Amino acid sequence: MVGHNSTEKNSDLRNRILNFVSDELRLAKEKLRLDASLSHEYGVDGDDAVEFLQLYSETFDVDLSGFEIEKYFYHEGSMSLVAFLFEWLSGKKKAKKKFLTIKDLIDGAYKGRLN
Repeated sequence: MVGHNSTEKNSDLRNRILNFVSDELRLAKEKLRLDASLSHEYGVDGDDAVEFLQLYSETFDVDLSGFEIEKYFYHEGSMSLVAFLFEWLSGKKKAKKKFLTIKDLIDGAYKGRLN
């Protein structure tokens, strides 16, 4: 029965994280995909990303000390019209960001750290 209880806990944590993401991003839970990028598909960036991850860390007791937010999220306003035009005119491309997915948040909560 230990495995069954463990499965229930895992399912409960997964559902709690899905509810958390749904509430914080104001999206219907049914529209969430585990493999969706928080930044690219749900528009979480800048200060919103920082606040979201801080609340995630506090809510699920996840250590973020090894997490490098700048590898996953753009700074606030970094894709403004002026920045876009400069990038387009100069031919310089921004470095692509890594994806942070809902599945990563679930895995991080199981491990107690996100990195």
